[in-house]
Amino acid sequence: MKSLFSGCSVVVVGDVMVDHYIWGDASRISPEAPVPVVHVHKEEYRPGGAANVAANVVGLGGEADLIAFYGKDFGGNILEALAKKYMYNFDKSIVVEGFKTIRKTRVVARAQQVVRVDWEEKLILDGAKEEILWQRLSNKPSACRVLVISDYGKGMIGDQRAAKLIHWARERNMDIVIDPKPPAKKGYCGATVVTPNRKEAEIMSGESIDTLLDAERVASKLRQELELEALFLTLGGDGMMLATQDGCAHYPALEQEVYDVSGAGDTVVACVALSIAAGLDYHVASQLAMITAGVAVSKVGTAVVHWEDVLKTKEWKTLRETIYKG
Repeated sequence: MKSLFSGCSVVVVGDVMVDHYIWGDASRISPEAPVPVVHVHKEEYRPGGAANVAANVVGLGGEADLIAFYGKDFGGNILEALAKKYMYNFDKSIVVEGFKTIRKTRVVARAQQVVRVDWEEKLILDGAKEEILWQRLSNKPSACRVLVISDYGKGMIGDQRAAKLIHWARERNMDIVIDPKPPAKKGYCGATVVTPNRKEAEIMSGESIDTLLDAERVASKLRQELELEALFLTLGGDGMMLATQDGCAHYPALEQEVYDVSGAGDTVVACVALSIAAGLDYHVASQLAMITAGVAVSKVGTAVVHWEDVLKTKEWKTLRETIYKG
């Protein structure tokens, strides 16, 4: 079946990284220290951060242009290869001399993460690099009506640049979907949608979320404070709370075994952005996001969800009738 998102185009701006997986078995403890010895079977590289958002956009049937800064190094070469593999446009991204591309290495033994090693440094953009960013944005596809800001707090976004990006997009009648980081909260005002997880929402609101009533209150508060059309608050095993001007609605998570939550937020952002591009209402977008997130957490590691994965779920069969009857 043709994807619901076929022909929908999204521009993604944000922090990119390489997710590096070392897979193996551990059957003994090292004689040198009380740590497992992992016998390696294979290595794998996957797109991370904003690159994972772009890969999920394509996987779900849309088109993605990714604009980011990365280093001309081993990690940068991997990112370029991953863009070709997952078929998102990476041509508008910018190489920064001397910058080390962020890489997160996870050693996994029998589906259990043993250790994670991060290579990263904060990106610092001077005036010249900032100007390049706007030049690349000006060359976005004319058909694109949605801008995704994927803020991982690594220096690409921040509050001031987020505010500028929102202003830029609004001038072009684009919708803006933001995957937030709490320190940049004040820069998100005026976006279309923000998608915090529980911890991010607690920090941004200054309130704890222990019950669904707490989630409803916090989601409504943040939506009004940031002047959003909608706020999608992801709650892990408790599903999602959608806040709009008409009130709040709770959507439960899929009932299934969870293997890994890494990257599930990226999948939600991609799905929500594509839903907006396709003209779907926020309630349908929430249900689709729960389906795609459910698929993502059923896989080990940062994963790309494909439209074919959605079609195999029983939840899609029910939602499909709602969409096409409407």
